[in-house]
Amino acid sequence: MDDTAHLTWYPGTVLPYASLWHTVLRVIALNLLSSGQLPDGPERVIGSSSAKHRIVHLLHNDGLPVDTQRLAQWLGESPEAFRWSHLGFMPPWSRFLFTHGLRLCPQCTAAGYHSALLSLRLLDRCPIHGTALIDRCSCGRYFSDSLGAFGYRHAGSCVCGQMTFFTRETCRQPTLDPALTHAFDPIVVWLERMATLIRPKVTPRKWQRRWDSAWATLLPQWGEILGFGYPSLFVSPPEVNRRHLVAADSGRLTDGGHPPLRPGSQRRAPPPQNVSDRFSPAASYWNPGPANWVYRSMARYLRRHVVRQSDRWVAAFQASANPLEVAQLLRTGRHALTSYADMLWSHRIEPDIEARRWPYRKIPTPPMQPAPVANLLHERIGFVGRVGPQSDGPWPESVRNWMHYQMAGATLLSLWHDAMARATTAAATGLANWEENTDLTDLCDWVAIGQPEGRLRFLSLSIERHWPLPLPRTDKAQRREQGRQAQALRWQALEAACRGSCLTWTLKEGWSVSASCAPDAVRWRCHRLLGLHGIHPRFWLYTSSGRFVARLCSYRLQATADTARDAIDALRRGTRQYAKVYGTHDLGESPNPVPPQVPLRVADELAGQEQRADVERARQQFGFWHCASTVDHITRLYLQRRQTYAR
Repeated sequence: MDDTAHLTWYPGTVLPYASLWHTVLRVIALNLLSSGQLPDGPERVIGSSSAKHRIVHLLHNDGLPVDTQRLAQWLGESPEAFRWSHLGFMPPWSRFLFTHGLRLCPQCTAAGYHSALLSLRLLDRCPIHGTALIDRCSCGRYFSDSLGAFGYRHAGSCVCGQMTFFTRETCRQPTLDPALTHAFDPIVVWLERMATLIRPKVTPRKWQRRWDSAWATLLPQWGEILGFGYPSLFVSPPEVNRRHLVAADSGRLTDGGHPPLRPGSQRRAPPPQNVSDRFSPAASYWNPGPANWVYRSMARYLRRHVVRQSDRWVAAFQASANPLEVAQLLRTGRHALTSYADMLWSHRIEPDIEARRWPYRKIPTPPMQPAPVANLLHERIGFVGRVGPQSDGPWPESVRNWMHYQMAGATLLSLWHDAMARATTAAATGLANWEENTDLTDLCDWVAIGQPEGRLRFLSLSIERHWPLPLPRTDKAQRREQGRQAQALRWQALEAACRGSCLTWTLKEGWSVSASCAPDAVRWRCHRLLGLHGIHPRFWLYTSSGRFVARLCSYRLQATADTARDAIDALRRGTRQYAKVYGTHDLGESPNPVPPQVPLRVADELAGQEQRADVERARQQFGFWHCASTVDHITRLYLQRRQTYAR
């Protein structure tokens, strides 16, 4: 069949917003066409023997297997009659807004009419008649938008013959009043505005599905913010917590390699990298890109201003691995809370972070093996829109860089909010759980829209308000006064400790009991005694009558010598000999702080000991991060037994 052939058709019978699927079925039924007789485009035929075009899907018309322009020419219709005849006008990210198959209104179908807009998930009733939409026949078969060789023989009804899509009369001329189709106008306006948005795209498909379902609940709020509204025809979404908006506007994004600076910006180009450091393990660990720069900048800000000296707390958390004891530590103050949140936040983004933190050390590079590379969580997030903001070509590099900076910032801040919320919940409930059971798709949401003159606007929603506020700082005069007060308190503690008799050790005389050496207010300081097994007790080092004295802070034991080194060595030898005879329970604290024990409310102490033993075995077997679910299960069973015994 060529372009000079004519099809049996009644011009003007394609109603507004009529679906391409319904129109094609009418053409096949009126002309009794068989497979391969309805032309699609140059050298392409619907239902031909080509495997690529054997079955076409008319709901979205993917790849334009049906050329609506040419079909309109064949039927003598205006090309505008096929406007919104299929959903291929929408960007790929919007597929979750529509059902996979067709949905029909029984009254519209009886009048010989069907619209592809009925497949919008936000609709549960027909905008024209208000009747409930159906997606399957009474025989149980779903209405499919696919058309193949078998579909030509059943163009006007379901395969079972019970459900007809049009009659002999409505196939020629639909009986529906065209004015009634204006009920779809608000839906079309809303979809046209939504099609201009730029939305997230994540690599795992299951993440994308969860992200889409979570984003669909926020459509009323997005419509209010962006001015799109939310038509009253749509179903009411479930109630969600109102989120606050964070907006960022770009400058004019050119086709250059880097985004231009804002007016008055103090940012400068980075200095040239040293060639000798370019191939070091630390330099090769980080991939250059906006996601890495934003993460490293935020992590540096947290370490310097929010969670200073957090290694001590992280060591205590990992040494305990007991949900009850960790929760007790979190109740000690803000430093413990922020350190716990920083631990969760860092490990969530960078699973291999222990290769360079807690404690800080060089990144190991095994011989004859490639150096490790940072695998960051938020690097998996991209963006997708219908077309580029300036042309139909690929996204300019300046646009990609600006978008990646904004996406990384929004994602990292949302992850920090979640980490702080988990830390606060653990401290309030008394049960900590560091298992990574929070999906990234539930934490952040954003859109971007094009602005005039090649600009972009980035809008993100956040439900939490745990901002990474810096620790309070005092001015120089206050710091000096605090230092003088702390020095005075330490001097008072030293004077109080150096009274009465004391066990003394010297290299010449050995052990003896003598009076404590009175300190001189000239040179004195508190240190930690290293070189002992299992303990690191603190000791005072001061001068007394021209000699150096090293004295334990927690026990009456001192050593004297002519030099500071000899005094420390003598104290170490004396402490080691004392520990062999009397043990280390009186000598001082362990290297890591010991979490406080949780007081039991029941008389049976064996249950608490059994719980701590089970937790310790799980920590040694699986490690701190992999034992989270196991120790949580052990602790919950223990709490249930305590509650049962308390009744």
